[in-house]
Amino acid sequence: MNRAHRLLAGLILALIGDSLGQSPDMLRTGFPLHALNNVDQRDAKVAMGHLLKEIVERHAVAYTTEIVEQDDEFLNNLTAGRYDFFLIFGYDYLRLRKGYAMRPILVGQHSDDQVLEEFLLLTGHGIGNFDELTDGNLLIAKGTGKLPELWLGDWLKSKGHPPPSDIFGTVETVDNISKAILPVFFGKADSCLVTRSGFDLMNELNPQIGKRLQVRASSPPLLRSVLCLSPDYVEKEAGLVKKEGLQLNSLPKGEQLITLLRMKKLVEFDPAFLENLETLVESTQAELPLAHAVESEESDEP
Repeated sequence: MNRAHRLLAGLILALIGDSLGQSPDMLRTGFPLHALNNVDQRDAKVAMGHLLKEIVERHAVAYTTEIVEQDDEFLNNLTAGRYDFFLIFGYDYLRLRKGYAMRPILVGQHSDDQVLEEFLLLTGHGIGNFDELTDGNLLIAKGTGKLPELWLGDWLKSKGHPPPSDIFGTVETVDNISKAILPVFFGKADSCLVTRSGFDLMNELNPQIGKRLQVRASSPPLLRSVLCLSPDYVEKEAGLVKKEGLQLNSLPKGEQLITLLRMKKLVEFDPAFLENLETLVESTQAELPLAHAVESEESDEP
């Protein structure tokens, strides 16, 4: 478990809790570890340490935070009612919402006023056709859970190709976008699966990346994750959490947090954000047995 990620989640709740004034006795929060990547660990540890220390010393905020490394453990905790406020991957939200009445309230806006993410399958300049990827290696940047693999598997199936595990010799998850793109750029890896926003940022830093890497496939815009409240969290406090979350980027410490998260701000959830993701999840139902199992277990309760 990463201390920087624990500090990150703690700062979110400290900032919100600071603004709530009269708050419930305890705001229990949970975050899947794999959704809190894309933050440089050394920089985050220093910055979050100073910010969180200042807030906690000046304001008594009652909350608990769990950063859960295993996705199945996080989902089981969630459906057992252990969290009041939590971040959940969009595909898990869709699979669980019938059995557990979560209230989605906020989503992150990452770049150019965009909430949804597109995924790109990139190959090196020397890859002439798709068949040359057979037995090659695929690098996937952390931070988006199973979503890129779900989309890639669905896209390959639609084109008459076998699943990724039958095409690529190795599929490796790496810590950040640069560790996915640069090995392909330098010819040390065959392909990578990244977000378009991450690719665009890397291309701004080094325009040669866009010239040498080839986009083999791109996904429709998809919702990565959503911040939710539990179904039994009191309505008055729920409204305050939402209100303060929307104003987070206007606060000095909130702006620093948003910068570390590499988001511009939090915005209000809109059901329309789920449209493309719903289609993907319906098409790939068998690829998410864990979420399905948890949903079924909850749905069978009287």
